[in-house]
Amino acid sequence: MTRKIGAGVLEIFHHTIASISDPLIPTAAELNAGTELTGFLTDGGLATPLDGSIVDAADMGDAFNKTSSGTFGGQPLTAELFRETPTDTAWDALPRGTDGFFSIIRFGLATPGTFAIGDDIELWDIEVVSRNRVDVARNDMQRFNVECAVPGVPLEDFVIAA
Repeated sequence: MTRKIGAGVLEIFHHTIASISDPLIPTAAELNAGTELTGFLTDGGLATPLDGSIVDAADMGDAFNKTSSGTFGGQPLTAELFRETPTDTAWDALPRGTDGFFSIIRFGLATPGTFAIGDDIELWDIEVVSRNRVDVARNDMQRFNVECAVPGVPLEDFVIAA
């Protein structure tokens, strides 16, 4: 078993809503039309929580406090990205109110930057709710945060088949 760090391996892309015809079965060609954001993502700048809820199921017939599984998800996907000049690719790709998708490849694509059949990805349906500039400070690169609603269940461990 090989364990890998995210730095230098993880890849992230943004896709417009129109670029993927069926988000349950995205194709390599559709995914390759996305905007790569890997080089803009800050260290520790991606959070994709899918927390679950535990529901109290205890009754008076037993002294054991039973629990059951409830819903999961509902937390925002957040990312912190660098600003750049003269072309501000990440900032321009993610205006407030944008519907689209993030594809996240935690262990890298077989060919970096290019989706192909057999690649294992995550696909997150997102809507950019907020896009905030990070406070400017001496000796700090300019960055911004996006917070995204997740209106659909993300595809986890999706293997591209076409």
